[in-house]
Amino acid sequence: MKVLCCTIIVLVSSLSLLAKDKINWSEGRIILEDNREISGVVSYNYKHGVILHKNEEGITKAFSAAQVSYFEYFDELMQVPRRYIALPFKTDDNYKNEVFFELIMDGEIAVFRKEKKNINLDFIRQHDNQNFTRYHASFDYFFFQEGSFIPLKQFPTKLLPKLKEAFPSQIDAFIDENVLSVDHGIHAILIIDFYNSLIDATYDNVQVAQSFNVK
Repeated sequence: MKVLCCTIIVLVSSLSLLAKDKINWSEGRIILEDNREISGVVSYNYKHGVILHKNEEGITKAFSAAQVSYFEYFDELMQVPRRYIALPFKTDDNYKNEVFFELIMDGEIAVFRKEKKNINLDFIRQHDNQNFTRYHASFDYFFFQEGSFIPLKQFPTKLLPKLKEAFPSQIDAFIDENVLSVDHGIHAILIIDFYNSLIDATYDNVQVAQSFNVK
């Protein structure tokens, strides 16, 4: 009962705060935790961690990560489909709660990202250069394996040794042939992309990985 009350309070508070924000709507769908699907126009507000849905009558409803399995929509400005998944994430006070993460690359090791705090993504989207360098730098990137998040900056120490243990010659050869730096964000993602292809012969996501300009 306490959890339900807290969820209601959070959503009511979010709707009040969202009234002050500019809302950009896109066609999309929301898959709820009980697998029910809600389609139509949606808008993700990263500041408050809620996905909004507006029905045909113009009534807006907010859903938190605790209520949603995932949602997806087409980003008109970036011209790419976006998918966000609700996953349990441990906060600084060691408490786990459901949080929306954008899925960047799927596979044996997935790549997710989350908007950084205190940024204005809308401003950056409108004023960044055509490569959206600053836009992609406005996210924290994570590798996800076996239910655990590994920050991008920890790739050389926490994840790369495991990859080399599984495919020592292949991983080293890939790094050398492509002149990759394991400390560079996009290079780390490309190495993960290659590792996923070694694990699963049907995996094909190289173009997605290469399109992200990550510092």
